Amino acid sequence: MNRSYYLQRLEDISLLKHSIKINDSNLAVPIRGKRKSGYICVYRKSSISKTIKNLKNHHLQFGGFPNLRIYKGKLYRQNKKTLKLYPAYCIEFGKKVNNIKNTKDMGRMYGYKESVLF
Repeated sequence: MNRSYYLQRLEDISLLKHSIKINDSNLAVPIRGKRKSGYICVYRKSSISKTIKNLKNHHLQFGGFPNLRIYKGKLYRQNKKTLKLYPAYCIEFGKKVNNIKNTKDMGRMYGYKESVLF
């Protein structure tokens, strides 16, 4: 998810000041205030250790990326003219959201504005 994605959704856009650019299009946005949880996904298994190292180093300096954990998931990715589901490795931080079934509650955990929740 890129900067414009978060600008549209985050209630506190000042969190973007301490975000970490993971690759060309993905940002890891720290947790603070109403943002209690977050995640970042990478498509290559080889990228996990570098991403975790970056998040840990940033957390030591500024905070915002506690309780790192890895899970294997799937994400949609644009491939030429089609959108396909690909395996991805995700690093979640902050509070766990896997037991939250309501999308509005999940959006609140990510610190999103009420106006964008459905």
